Amino acid sequence: MRTFLTFSVVLILTACSPSTKLVSSWSESGHEPHKFQKLMVMAVFPNMETRAAAENAMVDALIAKGVRAMVTYDAFPLAGNAKDLMEMARDSAQMEELKQGFREKVKRKGADGLMIISVFDVEKTKEYHQGGPTLVVGAPTYGYYSSGYGTAAAPFGQPTYYDYYGYNVAALHSQGHYTTSATYYLQNNLFDVNSEQLVYAGQTKTVDYKSLQKEAALLSDLMVNDLHEKKVLAFREDVAKK
Repeated sequence: MRTFLTFSVVLILTACSPSTKLVSSWSESGHEPHKFQKLMVMAVFPNMETRAAAENAMVDALIAKGVRAMVTYDAFPLAGNAKDLMEMARDSAQMEELKQGFREKVKRKGADGLMIISVFDVEKTKEYHQGGPTLVVGAPTYGYYSSGYGTAAAPFGQPTYYDYYGYNVAALHSQGHYTTSATYYLQNNLFDVNSEQLVYAGQTKTVDYKSLQKEAALLSDLMVNDLHEKKVLAFREDVAKK
């Protein structure tokens, strides 16, 4: 009986454990919390349902903390369109034009902050299916740093937000999804548009997610809480205390 009860408890704890966890994060040092007037959130996923779910959840979590955030899937509908953008990524001149066009459009929109969410790695038992709402993964992402947080060289040579965007466009794959066991590693990079520098980077791990909406909300809460703890953004409650 005791063995059975122990086994049951293990099963319950396993079932209740969160499928998404924060793996590591980095933030710039020596700066006051950023008070962005317009923080744009961009999830670079080819599947629009996945992208919208991720952006909506993150924006909702940020707005709840008093941050002026907005989605980008309406203003930048092609940001995750693998088929069209990969054609451009094959030509260096067109890629440069794509990046500069993206840079100019971000500034025209009046954004002073930009958060880019992307997938940098996946561990899976492959069983491919065409279409469907899932995270679609490209090659190991430009700028992946497993142990560079907080070092002089981190993070990855300080690329601009449009460099990072350009790489993610080139790394996208076709719109399909994998089933069976899968572990997704997501990267969340926050840029100051005016200085064009990275101010925060966080990596999360998601194992066999079942609900896209619930997982997007969980991911957003994890990232927003970490942004708060690291004092990267000025939240409503922090401003009220002053």
